[in-house]
Amino acid sequence: MPFLLELAAQEVIHVGRAVVTNAGDRTRLVIDGLLPILKQRDYLPPHAARSPAERIYVALQEMYLSGSDAAAPELMASTRDLVKQAPSARAQIAQISALVVDQQLYKALKLARALIKAPSSPPESQGSAPREPASQSGCQSG
Repeated sequence: MPFLLELAAQEVIHVGRAVVTNAGDRTRLVIDGLLPILKQRDYLPPHAARSPAERIYVALQEMYLSGSDAAAPELMASTRDLVKQAPSARAQIAQISALVVDQQLYKALKLARALIKAPSSPPESQGSAPREPASQSGCQSG
């Protein structure tokens, strides 16, 4: 099923490893196929990740957009750091890990976003969480 994506003027999306900017007016795109897509508002730049929860999000984001597991070591290290810092996050980490094993990285990203917003995250990380991604039916979101 095709995925309809509306972009405002100058809006940016990440499609796999590419960054696409709408240089014109509001536009609609119909995307047919399996592509990892994140709107700019859902993208957390790696340099902005300060907490373990944010580093988990960035590692998952990299795995989702690249289609590679090269960020898996960072994901594992950040997961260990978060469990040490917030043992109550262990159940959410287990859910994220299960989704990663099942290659459902978009769903794992959504759960990781909840970790960033969770009260157990350090206060400095609470303001930089990406917003909920738009529905991505037709895309590689699981």
